[in-house]
Amino acid sequence: RKAGSIELHFVSDNIVIHQYSPATELFQFNMGVALAQYYADSISDNTKRGLEGKILKGEWPTGSIQRGYEPIKEVKRGRLRTIDIVVNKKESGIIQKLFEKYSTGLYSLDQLREWSFKQGLMSKNRKMASRRLLADILHNNFYYGMMQFKGKLFPHRYETLITKELFDSVQKVFESKNKNKTKNVQKTMKLFQGFIKCKNCGCSIT
Repeated sequence: RKAGSIELHFVSDNIVIHQYSPATELFQFNMGVALAQYYADSISDNTKRGLEGKILKGEWPTGSIQRGYEPIKEVKRGRLRTIDIVVNKKESGIIQKLFEKYSTGLYSLDQLREWSFKQGLMSKNRKMASRRLLADILHNNFYYGMMQFKGKLFPHRYETLITKELFDSVQKVFESKNKNKTKNVQKTMKLFQGFIKCKNCGCSIT
């Protein structure tokens, strides 16, 4: 605008901002920008207050609903909105079993993937759940009564699927398996590693 390459036409305000605009019109333009910024900031503040209010009441604030739960929806002001969250009987039972099985330390995530797929727990595209999805479920505090929002945990009012004790048992199994993996990883390659092989079977000789 200052270089004279563009003009800004504001039809509703009946002003044109150009290279030689007088101070009065530039002031009017700047006031309009400031009011627009104030309006945007006000909406942001109201949204934050609304989310904080939901958190304090133990309500899920926003985003996708956790696996094992389903929304109850109702038309409000011409829009379909989620008014509550309830337990999905079928999926919640599978998730409870996932926690119970993994807490024993006898099952790997790959084994639980196959088991959960046979039970009917799938990804959004109706395929076998990934290891990441199962790990996210097994690390999710929501199932024992706490929801995470902006890195902090808050108690929620919805029906829980497991106890805190079972959740902690699962986390200990994850920790123990991660420790074992760390112990087994060789930080440096050994000289001649995998160099000598058996003539008969082809396997490497230690």
